Order: sequence, then structure tokens, then C-alpha cells
Amino acid sequence: FSESYAHAGGSPEALGRLAAGEMDLNIDEKKNDPRFLRDENIARPHNLFLLPDMVEEDISLSEQKTPFFSYREDWNAPQGESQERFTISFSTRQHDVSYRYDTKKGCYKRKHALEKTDLCFENVIVLKTSIWLLEDDEKHRLGVKTTGEGGVFLFRDGMLYRGKWNRKEGENFSFSDE
Repeated sequence: FSESYAHAGGSPEALGRLAAGEMDLNIDEKKNDPRFLRDENIARPHNLFLLPDMVEEDISLSEQKTPFFSYREDWNAPQGESQERFTISFSTRQHDVSYRYDTKKGCYKRKHALEKTDLCFENVIVLKTSIWLLEDDEKHRLGVKTTGEGGVFLFRDGMLYRGKWNRKEGENFSFSDE
């Protein structure tokens, strides 16, 4: 895997990290990137979509610097519980995202009120963390705690696995069962 980041703009911190070359592939909509499509029938900023075939091709062609994920060979899945449907709640109902497990395809289908695409994921990872409004930020951006530790939910094969996440500044996330 290569580390890739697709975005439209970003915080000064994130843009600085991208400029420093911390990602293998920087896909930036602000540069009129043809891998993005904007649907003017949907209100901004929720009308921006990636063209997945173009992105997958570029990711496979990019040079890998460091592995984004590493796996233990001797890992055995902990006891999980059946979870074929779930919803992640955000600030308003129109921003909520729902998932339903499709047993035939072996993935979770994503449903969002503003999306027209049919997205399906084998793994969905949800981090329990803190989010806050950044002080003195005229664009009203949010801060998200991504260092330290917290709870994690892994949805896979129609099952929910609970665990913990851990991350030190400048390092990748580490996940473990409880």
C-alpha cells in the first residue's frame, strides 16, 4: 500500500504536512484535478466526488515509502458480535452515514443522504475520540484528537469487534483487541 491523501483544501497544518512530502500521493481538488467530479445539483461542499478508477490506478503507480498498514501473522480474531447494520451520527441527520452488510458481496454498503454512488467496504473502522471547534479559526474548522488512545470499532464480515486504538505523534495507528 502507498500512503495517499485525497482532499479539497485543508487546514494549514495538513497542507504543510502535504507540502513536506509526507504522503506518497497528494490528490488535491483545488488544482482542478480530473479525478474529482462536482455535481452542481447538490449543495456545496457535499457535492464533490472522487472517480475511483482513476484514483486506484494512480495509487497503484505511486512509489511506496512506508507501509500504511502492517499485520500480525499470528493474529486471531477476538469474539465479535453480529452487526449487519449501523449508523454513524454526525451533527445533523442529513450528515449521518449508514452501513448495511451485503452477504453476497461480502462488504458493507454505505448510504448517505447526499451521495448517489454505490460504495461497499470490507472493513469499516470507527475511532472513539474527541472533536472540538478550533479557537480563533475564521473558517470554523474542527480539531480531532488523533494521538493518545481510545476505543475502536471494527466492522468486518457482518460482525462488530471492539478494541482500542493507540497512536503517537508522527506514527501510524495501532489497533488491539480489549
